[in-house]
Amino acid sequence: MSNLLCNIQFLGQIQSTHICTSGSGGVGACGGDSGSPVVTGNMQIGTVSFGLGLGCELGWPTVHTRITNFVDWIAANSDVVIQP
Repeated sequence: MSNLLCNIQFLGQIQSTHICTSGSGGVGACGGDSGSPVVTGNMQIGTVSFGLGLGCELGWPTVHTRITNFVDWIAANSDVVIQP
């Protein structure tokens, strides 16, 4: 879903460093999922950040941290080799 629509539902908390998924069909992050990877095309693009406590059951959006905004920090603060 677009960050604009997600921002409406989360009352202005969404930033460009986020990726939102709609949660439609009851598919979304649940309590305890924070930190889990968001993967597409065999590449991690995000990490579960937050949602509503009942978001996974109610179809509420899930907010993820956008990994591309933090690649330099990850490389500088870990032993992870960043693949282009």
